[in-house]
This record gives sequence, structure tokens and C-alpha cells, in this order.
Amino acid sequence: MKGFRTAAEKECDARLGRRIAWLRATAGISQKNLGERLGLSFQQIQKYETGSNRVPVSRLISICQVLEIDVPELLAPILSPEADTDGVSSDPAVRRGPSMLAGRVGAALDRVRNPAMRSALADVVTAAAEWESM
Repeated sequence: MKGFRTAAEKECDARLGRRIAWLRATAGISQKNLGERLGLSFQQIQKYETGSNRVPVSRLISICQVLEIDVPELLAPILSPEADTDGVSSDPAVRRGPSMLAGRVGAALDRVRNPAMRSALADVVTAAAEWESM
């Protein structure tokens, strides 16, 4: 039956979406920016990331190219027998996924046109995070 997905398939699609969202946010790329780079709306990216729409293999490859990762790097945590249910990490801080604040910071950095300024701002955030973990 076309359009029918089993519970296991839905969970796999959701895990893939969470993995894409985490990698996208980690790379400092907004949903809007990723969508623009792929010729899609941010709503479509949102649907992929929530697992409500399946990601075609060709699109998965394109997403990996934008994120500058290999397809196995994206899929390995999801396919691994040791993978957590979200396919991201066993680290509790990482398992929460990217925060809304991280997404806002990434989106704001995307809008800074000056590469030196963008890099300096990223350095400030990185230094603050390292200082906090001391």
C-alpha cells in the first residue's frame, strides 16, 4: 500500500531527521540556509528533520555535500546496533539535540557577511563554552 509506513520505518525516518538537524545545527547552518542551498523551502527541511517526510537518497547525498560530511558519517550512528534511540550520541548533553538558542546563533552567524567578523564571533562563543567547562 503506497504511503503506509510501519512504526519501525517511522522511527528510522525520525532518527535520520534528528541526526540531520543535529549535524546542521552543529555546522551553524539554519533550516532556511540549508533549504536555499538545496533549492527547497525551510518547511521541507523541517519535514525531513521531524521525520514527517522521507528523505530521498539523492537528497540525502546533497544534504551531506552541503554539511561537508560523508553519507556513512550521517548514517553510521543510526544503523549501529549500539546507537541510541535518537541516533545521535549517548552523551546526555548531546542527546537533547541542538537547542533553539543554538539554531538562532547559527542563523545569526549565517547573516554576518564579513568572514573575519563571522569567525571572530564563532571564536568568542567557542571560548565562552570552553571557559564554562573548566
